[in-house]
Amino acid sequence: MEDCLALLVDIADASGRGVVETGVTVTDCDDFEHNRAPECALACDAVMIVSDDDDLVRLSWRGCVTKFVVNQLDCEKVAEV
Repeated sequence: MEDCLALLVDIADASGRGVVETGVTVTDCDDFEHNRAPECALACDAVMIVSDDDDLVRLSWRGCVTKFVVNQLDCEKVAEV
């Protein structure tokens, strides 16, 4: 596992972007990986996450009314307006 993580960090570094810690912890989803998207969104003050993942679409955002998780179809409808 450590070799895999090191390789991913090397790839991210080679892209010129790197890997950062968000400094935000979200535990709303039972699935550990599903919490990473809202952590990143909160850390960068994103307005919206677009996802078809049911766990992410159901997130409450812990009362953050300016944060929305929408599915792709809803996002496409808004873009058409």
